[in-house]
Amino acid sequence: MSVAADQVRERWRPRGPWSGYVAVGGSLSEGLGDPLPDGSLGGWAALLAEHLQRISPQLQFKNLAVRGYRTREAIRYELDAALALKPDLVTVFIGGTTCCSTRASTIAGSPMSLSVSSAR
Repeated sequence: MSVAADQVRERWRPRGPWSGYVAVGGSLSEGLGDPLPDGSLGGWAALLAEHLQRISPQLQFKNLAVRGYRTREAIRYELDAALALKPDLVTVFIGGTTCCSTRASTIAGSPMSLSVSSAR
């Protein structure tokens, strides 16, 4: 194994223990298309939370994602709520609805930047 691969592996090694994880986004973060037997939604964020709870059993998970939210709405309504929970980890996965409902030229022509400082 190369030195570079070892450095990458060390840099991205799970750091836990974590106490809080919050998912922000739209339908894909919410778990749409992944129904569970009890009627709730699963999805990748819930699976990630389950995996992290193996490393950090005390981890609290909150999924704030709302299907149908466009990028701007998710940032406006979910991000502050997520950071108010003071999690160790926040995932932001949004944009599907925005891309499907907005012309590409409109997206390219309107610069939007998102900066999230450390939640700690």
